[in-house]
Amino acid sequence: MTFLEPGEPKSPWWTRRMWMRLAAINALISVVALIGVRSGNPVQFDNLQLAAQLQFMHSMATIACATFMNTGAQRARFAPPFFLAGSSAYSILTHLNQATSATIAYGQTLAIGGMIAGWLVLVLAGRDVDRDQSGIR
Repeated sequence: MTFLEPGEPKSPWWTRRMWMRLAAINALISVVALIGVRSGNPVQFDNLQLAAQLQFMHSMATIACATFMNTGAQRARFAPPFFLAGSSAYSILTHLNQATSATIAYGQTLAIGGMIAGWLVLVLAGRDVDRDQSGIR
């Protein structure tokens, strides 16, 4: 199954299989990062914990996009790239910030914008949930 509507060109980037696997990998990375953070410096724990939790939350949101798709919201297929890229970038930048004491606020702001964009896509896609072929709810 793909995230494509009938008549759209097929692309390997929009398959449910690919997004679900990437979401699972992203969630695994966030769990490993969270476990690793627990054994580190307690002062740095809060920021790194938030980054890992955001990464995990957006992995689960990517998986939830399949539910939106199953209920008729085909446009939900555009949210996973924003969720996964934004949460991964935020997590990576937060870890770099803690490891190098570098200020990467602009990159983190852009990553947050990506995550928010994914949620906006999902909100807009929600208008098509349970809509039948005639467009009547």
